[in-house]
Amino acid sequence: MFTSIIATFLLTVPLAQCAPLSQSRPLAPLYRRAESISTRYIVSLRDDTVDPANRVAWLNRILAPATPMVSAKSIDDNENGVIHQWDAAVFNGVAGHFDEDSLNILRAQSEVAWIEEDAVLHKSVSSLTQQSNAPWGLSRLSSPVPLNVPARRFDPTNTTFSYTFPSTAGKGVDIYILDSGIRTTHQDFEGRAEFLETFVNGAPDTDRDGHGTHVACTTSGSFFGVAKAANVFAVKVLNDQGAGPVSAIISGLNLVSQRFANQTSSTITTPNGNNSTVVVPQSGGAAAPANIVRPPTLRARAIANANNFTLLNQLPTSLNSTTGSQGGRRPAVVNMSLGGSSNSRSLDRAVRALISQGIVVVVAAGNDGVDVGNSSPAGVQEAITVGAMDVRDQVPSFSNFGEQVTVFAPGDDILACGISSDTASAVLSGTSMASPHVAGLSALLLGEEPTLTPAQV
Repeated sequence: MFTSIIATFLLTVPLAQCAPLSQSRPLAPLYRRAESISTRYIVSLRDDTVDPANRVAWLNRILAPATPMVSAKSIDDNENGVIHQWDAAVFNGVAGHFDEDSLNILRAQSEVAWIEEDAVLHKSVSSLTQQSNAPWGLSRLSSPVPLNVPARRFDPTNTTFSYTFPSTAGKGVDIYILDSGIRTTHQDFEGRAEFLETFVNGAPDTDRDGHGTHVACTTSGSFFGVAKAANVFAVKVLNDQGAGPVSAIISGLNLVSQRFANQTSSTITTPNGNNSTVVVPQSGGAAAPANIVRPPTLRARAIANANNFTLLNQLPTSLNSTTGSQGGRRPAVVNMSLGGSSNSRSLDRAVRALISQGIVVVVAAGNDGVDVGNSSPAGVQEAITVGAMDVRDQVPSFSNFGEQVTVFAPGDDILACGISSDTASAVLSGTSMASPHVAGLSALLLGEEPTLTPAQV
Protein backbone atom coordinates (compact mmCIF):
# COMPACT_ATOMS: atom_id res chain seq x y z
CA MET A 1 0.00 0.00 0.00
CA PHE A 2 2.89 2.35 0.81
CA THR A 3 4.96 1.91 -2.31
CA SER A 4 2.54 2.11 -5.20
CA ILE A 5 3.57 4.78 -7.71
CA ILE A 6 1.08 5.93 -10.31
CA ALA A 7 1.01 8.90 -12.65
CA THR A 8 -1.84 10.74 -14.39
CA PHE A 9 -2.22 14.02 -16.34
CA LEU A 10 -3.46 17.46 -17.47
CA LEU A 11 -2.14 19.72 -20.34
CA THR A 12 -1.63 18.21 -23.83
CA VAL A 13 0.13 20.24 -26.53
CA PRO A 14 0.60 19.05 -30.14
CA LEU A 15 4.13 19.25 -31.51
CA ALA A 16 3.06 21.06 -34.64
CA GLN A 17 1.97 24.05 -32.59
CA CYS A 18 5.04 24.20 -30.33
CA ALA A 19 8.06 26.43 -30.59
CA PRO A 20 11.11 24.86 -32.27
CA LEU A 21 13.72 23.12 -30.11
CA SER A 22 16.81 25.07 -29.24
CA GLN A 23 20.11 23.32 -30.03
CA SER A 24 22.26 25.85 -28.15
CA ARG A 25 22.19 24.21 -24.71
CA PRO A 26 21.83 20.74 -23.17
CA LEU A 27 18.32 19.60 -22.35
CA ALA A 28 17.22 19.92 -18.73
CA PRO A 29 17.19 16.56 -16.87
CA LEU A 30 14.02 14.47 -17.08
CA TYR A 31 13.35 12.08 -14.20
CA ARG A 32 10.73 9.37 -14.68
CA ARG A 33 10.15 5.65 -14.32
CA ALA A 34 11.40 3.34 -17.01
CA GLU A 35 8.75 2.64 -19.64
CA SER A 36 6.43 5.22 -18.10
CA ILE A 37 3.50 6.33 -20.25
CA SER A 38 2.53 9.17 -17.92
CA THR A 39 1.98 12.68 -19.24
CA ARG A 40 1.78 14.40 -15.86
CA TYR A 41 4.95 16.20 -14.79
CA ILE A 42 6.40 18.75 -12.38
CA VAL A 43 8.53 21.45 -14.01
CA SER A 44 11.19 23.05 -11.81
CA LEU A 45 12.07 26.59 -12.86
CA ARG A 46 15.37 28.31 -12.16
CA ASP A 47 15.26 31.17 -9.69
CA ASP A 48 14.62 34.66 -11.06
CA THR A 49 13.81 33.51 -14.59
CA VAL A 50 10.00 33.37 -14.86
CA ASP A 51 7.72 35.81 -13.06
CA PRO A 52 5.55 33.66 -10.73
CA ALA A 53 2.52 35.74 -11.70
CA ASN A 54 3.07 35.00 -15.40
CA ARG A 55 4.01 31.31 -15.44
CA VAL A 56 0.93 30.29 -17.41
CA ALA A 57 1.53 33.02 -19.97
CA TRP A 58 5.13 31.83 -20.26
CA LEU A 59 3.95 28.27 -20.88
CA ASN A 60 1.53 29.42 -23.56
CA ARG A 61 4.25 31.42 -25.28
CA ILE A 62 6.77 28.57 -25.19
CA LEU A 63 4.48 25.65 -25.97
CA ALA A 64 1.41 26.58 -27.90
CA PRO A 65 0.96 30.16 -29.05
CA ALA A 66 -1.67 29.07 -31.57
CA THR A 67 -3.80 26.99 -29.16
CA PRO A 68 -6.38 28.10 -26.59
CA MET A 69 -4.93 29.47 -23.38
CA VAL A 70 -4.27 26.86 -20.71
CA SER A 71 -6.07 27.41 -17.41
CA ALA A 72 -4.27 28.58 -14.29
CA LYS A 73 -5.30 25.75 -12.00
CA SER A 74 -7.42 22.60 -11.96
CA ILE A 75 -7.57 19.52 -9.76
CA ASP A 76 -9.73 17.59 -12.22
CA ASP A 77 -7.62 15.21 -14.30
CA ASN A 78 -10.22 15.44 -17.07
CA GLU A 79 -9.63 19.15 -17.60
CA ASN A 80 -6.81 20.74 -19.53
CA GLY A 81 -4.63 23.18 -17.67
CA VAL A 82 -1.83 23.66 -15.19
CA ILE A 83 -2.69 21.58 -12.16
CA HIS A 84 -0.63 23.42 -9.57
CA GLN A 85 1.73 26.35 -9.24
CA TRP A 86 3.44 27.43 -6.06
CA ASP A 87 5.12 30.26 -4.22
CA ALA A 88 8.80 30.39 -5.10
CA ALA A 89 9.64 30.17 -1.39
CA VAL A 90 8.35 26.58 -1.35
CA PHE A 91 8.96 25.34 -4.88
CA ASN A 92 9.55 27.44 -7.97
CA GLY A 93 7.64 25.65 -10.68
CA VAL A 94 4.38 24.24 -12.03
CA ALA A 95 2.74 20.88 -12.55
CA GLY A 96 0.79 20.00 -15.65
CA HIS A 97 -0.06 17.60 -18.42
CA PHE A 98 2.62 17.50 -21.16
CA ASP A 99 3.09 15.11 -24.06
CA GLU A 100 6.54 13.91 -25.15
CA ASP A 101 7.09 16.66 -27.70
CA SER A 102 6.08 19.34 -25.22
CA LEU A 103 8.51 17.88 -22.69
CA ASN A 104 11.34 18.26 -25.16
CA ILE A 105 10.35 21.87 -25.85
CA LEU A 106 10.35 22.62 -22.11
CA ARG A 107 13.63 20.82 -21.50
CA ALA A 108 15.31 23.05 -24.07
CA GLN A 109 14.35 26.25 -22.25
CA SER A 110 17.04 27.94 -20.16
CA GLU A 111 14.45 28.71 -17.48
CA VAL A 112 13.87 24.99 -16.74
CA ALA A 113 16.09 23.34 -14.07
CA TRP A 114 14.59 19.84 -14.33
CA ILE A 115 11.35 17.97 -15.01
CA GLU A 116 10.12 14.96 -13.06
CA GLU A 117 7.15 12.64 -13.31
CA ASP A 118 4.34 13.58 -10.93
CA ALA A 119 4.17 10.34 -8.95
CA VAL A 120 1.36 9.38 -6.60
CA LEU A 121 2.21 8.74 -2.95
CA HIS A 122 0.17 6.73 -0.49
CA LYS A 123 -0.69 6.59 3.17
CA SER A 124 1.59 4.48 5.39
CA VAL A 125 -0.83 2.10 7.07
CA SER A 126 -0.92 -1.69 7.06
CA SER A 127 -4.10 -2.85 8.82
CA LEU A 128 -7.48 -1.69 10.15
CA THR A 129 -9.66 -2.99 12.98
CA GLN A 130 -12.55 -1.23 14.71
CA GLN A 131 -12.13 -1.16 18.51
CA SER A 132 -12.82 1.21 21.37
CA ASN A 133 -10.91 3.54 23.70
CA ALA A 134 -7.52 3.99 25.40
CA PRO A 135 -4.29 3.87 23.41
CA TRP A 136 -1.08 2.38 24.84
CA GLY A 137 1.16 4.52 22.61
CA LEU A 138 0.74 7.69 24.67
CA SER A 139 2.00 5.97 27.79
CA ARG A 140 5.12 4.72 26.04
CA LEU A 141 6.04 8.24 24.97
CA SER A 142 6.45 9.34 28.57
CA SER A 143 7.84 6.10 29.98
CA PRO A 144 11.65 5.84 30.35
CA VAL A 145 11.41 2.04 30.25
CA PRO A 146 9.43 -0.49 28.19
CA LEU A 147 5.83 -1.01 29.27
CA ASN A 148 5.04 -3.94 31.50
CA VAL A 149 2.68 -6.00 29.37
CA PRO A 150 1.83 -9.71 29.57
CA ALA A 151 3.63 -12.17 27.36
CA ARG A 152 0.38 -13.30 25.80
CA ARG A 153 -1.26 -11.42 22.94
CA PHE A 154 -1.65 -7.74 23.80
CA ASP A 155 -5.06 -6.09 23.79
CA PRO A 156 -4.80 -2.54 22.37
CA THR A 157 -7.98 -1.57 24.28
CA ASN A 158 -6.16 -2.00 27.59
CA THR A 159 -6.85 1.14 29.68
CA THR A 160 -4.47 0.61 32.60
CA PHE A 161 -1.63 2.81 31.30
CA SER A 162 -0.82 6.39 32.28
CA TYR A 163 0.54 9.22 30.14
CA THR A 164 2.60 12.16 31.41
CA PHE A 165 2.63 15.45 29.49
CA PRO A 166 3.11 19.21 30.10
CA SER A 167 0.01 21.00 31.31
CA THR A 168 0.35 23.43 28.38
CA ALA A 169 -0.40 20.38 26.17
CA GLY A 170 0.72 22.06 22.95
CA LYS A 171 -1.50 25.13 23.37
CA GLY A 172 -0.60 27.84 20.87
CA VAL A 173 0.94 25.38 18.40
CA ASP A 174 -0.55 24.65 14.95
CA ILE A 175 -0.33 21.10 13.60
CA TYR A 176 -0.95 20.65 9.87
CA ILE A 177 -2.03 17.18 8.74
CA LEU A 178 -1.21 16.56 5.06
CA ASP A 179 -3.34 13.50 4.50
CA SER A 180 -6.81 12.29 3.45
CA GLY A 181 -8.62 14.97 5.45
CA ILE A 182 -10.04 15.12 8.97
CA ARG A 183 -13.48 14.47 10.39
CA THR A 184 -13.33 17.82 12.18
CA THR A 185 -16.63 17.25 13.99
CA HIS A 186 -15.28 14.30 15.98
CA GLN A 187 -15.76 14.98 19.68
CA ASP A 188 -12.12 14.24 20.49
CA PHE A 189 -11.02 17.44 18.72
CA GLU A 190 -13.23 19.63 20.93
CA GLY A 191 -13.63 22.21 18.17
CA ARG A 192 -9.85 22.64 17.65
CA ALA A 193 -9.83 20.98 14.18
CA GLU A 194 -10.31 22.99 10.99
CA PHE A 195 -10.42 21.90 7.35
CA LEU A 196 -8.32 24.23 5.19
CA GLU A 197 -8.28 23.05 1.57
CA THR A 198 -8.54 20.05 -0.76
CA PHE A 199 -5.93 19.60 -3.51
CA VAL A 200 -7.02 16.23 -4.95
CA ASN A 201 -10.09 14.65 -6.49
CA GLY A 202 -12.61 13.27 -4.03
CA ALA A 203 -15.02 14.57 -1.44
CA PRO A 204 -13.86 18.07 -0.40
CA ASP A 205 -13.61 19.17 3.22
CA THR A 206 -14.11 15.69 4.64
CA ASP A 207 -12.27 12.42 5.26
CA ARG A 208 -13.79 9.40 3.52
CA ASP A 209 -10.73 7.19 4.06
CA GLY A 210 -10.23 7.55 7.82
CA HIS A 211 -6.44 7.68 7.68
CA GLY A 212 -6.12 11.44 8.14
CA THR A 213 -8.62 11.54 11.00
CA HIS A 214 -6.77 8.78 12.86
CA VAL A 215 -3.44 10.55 12.34
CA ALA A 216 -4.79 13.95 13.43
CA CYS A 217 -6.44 12.44 16.48
CA THR A 218 -3.13 10.89 17.55
CA THR A 219 -1.39 14.26 17.32
CA SER A 220 -3.94 16.32 19.22
CA GLY A 221 -7.10 14.53 20.30
CA SER A 222 -8.29 15.41 23.81
CA PHE A 223 -8.31 11.73 24.83
CA PHE A 224 -6.38 9.83 22.15
CA GLY A 225 -3.88 12.58 21.32
CA VAL A 226 -0.40 13.58 22.43
CA ALA A 227 -0.73 17.40 22.32
CA LYS A 228 -4.24 17.75 23.70
CA ALA A 229 -4.54 21.53 23.38
CA ALA A 230 -2.86 22.10 19.99
CA ASN A 231 -4.78 23.37 16.97
CA VAL A 232 -5.03 20.88 14.11
CA PHE A 233 -5.60 21.69 10.43
CA ALA A 234 -6.59 19.40 7.59
CA VAL A 235 -4.82 19.81 4.25
CA LYS A 236 -6.26 17.15 1.96
CA VAL A 237 -3.53 15.89 -0.40
CA LEU A 238 -4.62 12.22 -0.50
CA ASN A 239 -7.86 11.19 -2.16
CA ASP A 240 -10.64 9.05 -0.69
CA GLN A 241 -8.58 5.93 -1.33
CA GLY A 242 -5.50 7.34 0.41
CA ALA A 243 -3.37 8.28 -2.62
CA GLY A 244 -2.26 11.60 -4.05
CA PRO A 245 0.20 13.07 -6.58
CA VAL A 246 3.39 14.82 -5.55
CA SER A 247 2.11 18.07 -7.03
CA ALA A 248 -0.88 18.06 -4.67
CA ILE A 249 1.41 17.46 -1.71
CA ILE A 250 3.63 20.37 -2.73
CA SER A 251 0.51 22.54 -2.98
CA GLY A 252 -0.34 21.50 0.57
CA LEU A 253 3.13 22.50 1.74
CA ASN A 254 2.73 25.78 -0.15
CA LEU A 255 -0.49 26.50 1.75
CA VAL A 256 1.20 25.80 5.08
CA SER A 257 4.05 28.14 4.12
CA GLN A 258 1.60 30.93 3.31
CA ARG A 259 -0.31 30.51 6.56
CA PHE A 260 2.84 30.31 8.64
CA ALA A 261 4.17 33.52 7.12
CA ASN A 262 0.91 35.34 7.84
CA GLN A 263 0.01 33.76 11.17
CA THR A 264 1.32 35.94 13.98
CA SER A 265 1.32 34.72 17.54
CA SER A 266 -0.12 36.50 20.50
CA THR A 267 2.25 36.59 23.42
CA ILE A 268 2.61 33.07 24.77
CA THR A 269 3.98 32.84 28.29
CA THR A 270 4.80 29.27 29.16
CA PRO A 271 5.44 27.70 32.55
CA ASN A 272 8.88 26.67 33.67
CA GLY A 273 8.23 23.05 32.80
CA ASN A 274 7.30 21.86 36.29
CA ASN A 275 3.59 21.68 35.53
CA SER A 276 2.70 18.35 34.02
CA THR A 277 -0.31 16.11 34.26
CA VAL A 278 -0.53 12.36 34.58
CA VAL A 279 -3.54 11.18 32.57
CA VAL A 280 -5.09 7.77 33.14
CA PRO A 281 -7.60 6.91 30.38
CA GLN A 282 -10.93 5.63 31.70
CA SER A 283 -13.57 3.56 29.95
CA GLY A 284 -15.66 6.64 29.27
CA GLY A 285 -12.79 8.56 27.71
CA ALA A 286 -12.25 10.89 30.67
CA ALA A 287 -8.81 11.98 31.85
CA ALA A 288 -7.97 12.65 35.48
CA PRO A 289 -5.02 14.72 36.78
CA ALA A 290 -2.65 13.10 39.25
CA ASN A 291 0.94 13.64 40.36
CA ILE A 292 3.16 16.31 38.85
CA VAL A 293 6.28 15.00 37.09
CA ARG A 294 8.70 16.06 34.36
CA PRO A 295 7.52 16.01 30.71
CA PRO A 296 9.28 14.07 27.94
CA THR A 297 10.99 15.77 25.03
CA LEU A 298 12.48 14.83 21.70
CA ARG A 299 16.04 15.57 22.77
CA ALA A 300 16.92 11.89 22.37
CA ARG A 301 17.81 10.95 18.80
CA ALA A 302 18.40 7.60 17.15
CA ILE A 303 20.49 6.40 14.26
CA ALA A 304 18.11 3.56 13.60
CA ASN A 305 18.28 0.11 12.12
CA ALA A 306 16.51 -3.15 12.77
CA ASN A 307 18.80 -4.15 15.65
CA ASN A 308 19.85 -0.85 17.20
CA PHE A 309 17.52 1.96 18.18
CA THR A 310 16.99 4.45 20.96
CA LEU A 311 13.50 5.09 22.28
CA LEU A 312 11.87 8.34 23.37
CA ASN A 313 13.06 7.88 26.93
CA GLN A 314 14.96 11.03 27.89
CA LEU A 315 13.47 13.56 30.28
CA PRO A 316 14.57 17.22 30.33
CA THR A 317 16.62 18.73 33.12
CA SER A 318 14.96 22.11 32.63
CA LEU A 319 12.55 24.00 30.44
CA ASN A 320 12.72 27.75 30.12
CA SER A 321 9.88 30.25 30.16
CA THR A 322 9.62 31.89 26.75
CA THR A 323 7.49 34.51 25.09
CA GLY A 324 6.31 34.38 21.50
CA SER A 325 7.92 32.32 18.73
CA GLN A 326 10.32 32.81 15.84
CA GLY A 327 9.70 36.20 14.29
CA GLY A 328 6.44 36.49 16.25
CA ARG A 329 4.91 33.59 14.30
CA ARG A 330 2.92 30.82 15.90
CA PRO A 331 5.00 27.64 16.13
CA ALA A 332 3.94 25.01 13.58
CA VAL A 333 4.38 21.29 12.92
CA VAL A 334 3.59 19.40 9.72
CA ASN A 335 2.82 15.68 9.78
CA MET A 336 3.25 13.70 6.55
CA SER A 337 2.17 10.10 7.05
CA LEU A 338 2.68 9.32 3.37
CA GLY A 339 5.39 8.47 0.87
CA GLY A 340 6.68 6.26 -1.91
CA SER A 341 9.65 4.02 -2.55
CA SER A 342 11.21 6.35 -5.12
CA ASN A 343 12.81 9.78 -4.83
CA SER A 344 11.12 13.05 -5.80
CA ARG A 345 13.56 15.93 -5.99
CA SER A 346 10.66 18.38 -6.18
CA LEU A 347 8.96 17.12 -3.02
CA ASP A 348 12.22 16.91 -1.09
CA ARG A 349 13.10 20.47 -2.08
CA ALA A 350 9.69 21.73 -0.95
CA VAL A 351 10.01 19.94 2.40
CA ARG A 352 13.45 21.44 2.99
CA ALA A 353 12.13 24.89 2.08
CA LEU A 354 9.38 24.58 4.67
CA ILE A 355 11.84 23.50 7.35
CA SER A 356 14.13 26.40 6.48
CA GLN A 357 11.21 28.74 7.25
CA GLY A 358 11.07 27.41 10.82
CA ILE A 359 8.38 24.71 10.51
CA VAL A 360 8.99 21.28 12.05
CA VAL A 361 8.23 18.51 9.52
CA VAL A 362 7.63 14.93 10.73
CA VAL A 363 7.32 12.11 8.17
CA ALA A 364 6.58 8.39 8.23
CA ALA A 365 9.51 6.09 7.43
CA GLY A 366 7.39 3.75 5.29
CA ASN A 367 5.98 0.24 5.52
CA ASP A 368 8.16 -1.88 3.21
CA GLY A 369 10.47 -3.30 5.86
CA VAL A 370 13.52 -1.90 4.05
CA ASP A 371 16.13 0.81 4.46
CA VAL A 372 14.59 4.25 3.91
CA GLY A 373 17.47 5.31 1.64
CA ASN A 374 16.56 8.37 -0.42
CA SER A 375 12.82 7.71 -0.69
CA SER A 376 10.60 10.79 -0.51
CA PRO A 377 9.88 12.46 1.78
CA ALA A 378 11.29 10.07 4.40
CA GLY A 379 14.83 10.51 3.10
CA VAL A 380 14.95 14.26 3.77
CA GLN A 381 17.68 14.59 6.38
CA GLU A 382 16.33 17.81 7.87
CA ALA A 383 12.93 16.22 8.60
CA ILE A 384 12.13 13.98 11.57
CA THR A 385 11.65 10.53 10.03
CA VAL A 386 9.79 8.06 12.26
CA GLY A 387 9.80 4.27 12.22
CA ALA A 388 7.30 2.09 14.10
CA MET A 389 7.63 -0.01 17.23
CA ASP A 390 5.14 -2.21 19.07
CA VAL A 391 4.06 -2.35 22.70
CA ARG A 392 7.05 -4.54 23.58
CA ASP A 393 9.57 -2.14 21.99
CA GLN A 394 10.09 -4.41 19.00
CA VAL A 395 10.29 -3.08 15.45
CA PRO A 396 7.46 -4.67 13.41
CA SER A 397 8.46 -6.36 10.16
CA PHE A 398 6.60 -3.72 8.13
CA SER A 399 8.59 -0.72 9.44
CA ASN A 400 11.34 0.80 7.33
CA PHE A 401 14.65 1.46 9.06
CA GLY A 402 18.14 2.81 8.37
CA GLU A 403 20.29 5.83 9.03
CA GLN A 404 17.62 8.22 7.78
CA VAL A 405 15.24 7.12 10.56
CA THR A 406 15.48 9.65 13.38
CA VAL A 407 13.51 7.74 16.01
CA PHE A 408 11.06 4.88 16.50
CA ALA A 409 7.69 5.54 18.13
CA PRO A 410 4.47 3.58 18.82
CA GLY A 411 2.99 2.47 15.50
CA ASP A 412 1.49 -1.00 15.95
CA ASP A 413 -2.13 -1.47 17.11
CA ILE A 414 -2.71 2.24 17.73
CA LEU A 415 -6.14 3.29 18.93
CA ALA A 416 -7.46 6.71 17.85
CA CYS A 417 -10.48 8.36 16.21
CA GLY A 418 -12.57 6.65 13.56
CA ILE A 419 -14.84 8.24 10.94
CA SER A 420 -18.08 6.28 11.21
CA SER A 421 -19.40 8.77 13.78
CA ASP A 422 -18.26 11.67 15.96
CA THR A 423 -17.45 9.24 18.76
CA ALA A 424 -15.98 6.36 16.71
CA SER A 425 -12.57 4.84 17.32
CA ALA A 426 -10.33 2.63 15.19
CA VAL A 427 -7.11 0.64 15.51
CA LEU A 428 -4.49 1.07 12.79
CA SER A 429 -0.89 -0.05 12.39
CA GLY A 430 1.91 1.48 10.34
CA THR A 431 4.60 4.11 10.38
CA SER A 432 1.71 6.47 9.61
CA MET A 433 0.66 5.92 13.21
CA ALA A 434 4.18 6.38 14.58
CA SER A 435 4.76 9.72 12.86
CA PRO A 436 1.88 11.61 14.56
CA HIS A 437 3.08 10.50 17.98
CA VAL A 438 6.32 12.38 17.29
CA ALA A 439 4.50 15.29 15.64
CA GLY A 440 2.45 15.61 18.82
CA LEU A 441 5.61 15.45 20.95
CA SER A 442 7.13 18.20 18.80
CA ALA A 443 4.05 20.33 19.49
CA LEU A 444 4.40 19.67 23.23
CA LEU A 445 7.99 20.83 23.12
CA LEU A 446 7.12 23.94 21.09
CA GLY A 447 4.28 24.68 23.49
CA GLU A 448 6.86 24.83 26.27
CA GLU A 449 9.62 26.51 24.24
CA PRO A 450 8.06 28.28 21.21
CA THR A 451 11.34 29.79 20.01
CA LEU A 452 12.98 26.44 19.23
CA THR A 453 14.06 25.93 15.62
CA PRO A 454 13.33 22.68 13.74
CA ALA A 455 16.95 21.64 14.22
CA GLN A 456 16.67 22.19 17.98
CA VAL A 457 13.47 20.18 18.16
